[in-house]
Amino acid sequence: MEEIVVLDEDCSVDGSGAIPIIKFSERVQEQIDRSMSKSVIVRLLGRTIGYKALLDRIIALWRPRGELQLVDLENNYYLVKYYCKALFRRIAMVVGKVVKVDYITQAGKRGKFARLAIMVDLNKPLKSCIGIGNFIQKLEYEGLQQICYTSGIYGHSKENCVATSSTT
Repeated sequence: MEEIVVLDEDCSVDGSGAIPIIKFSERVQEQIDRSMSKSVIVRLLGRTIGYKALLDRIIALWRPRGELQLVDLENNYYLVKYYCKALFRRIAMVVGKVVKVDYITQAGKRGKFARLAIMVDLNKPLKSCIGIGNFIQKLEYEGLQQICYTSGIYGHSKENCVATSSTT
């Protein structure tokens, strides 16, 4: 998602009333619209239903062409985001060869993560995070018990790292 740029001339504040009112230029409004065009906030009214039931119902009603992610925002509010697997694949290619992009396996985590299966060369240092625009995303590796993020090497812990002991 690209960052919204607000210049001084894009913003006006009216403080003459009881509540200050801020207004943005048409240019900023268009940027906001573009950034939110693939997101919807859903609020459940009346009887609550489970996370999985809500996700299944949204998919049945909307019949999306791509992948949806449902994020529990608490208090019966949910964020529905449309994602393109190609975007995740492109980001993941920085880490290694992409084998699979999977949203469904994380439904138990209430939709806050996408799981990516990526082939990595364990003879090379592993990345602990990745920059996505101005955002830094922490990476987690499943099934690899001993990863030293000081050296990026798999097979030993930070306490036993040669790189750490040589710098002290």
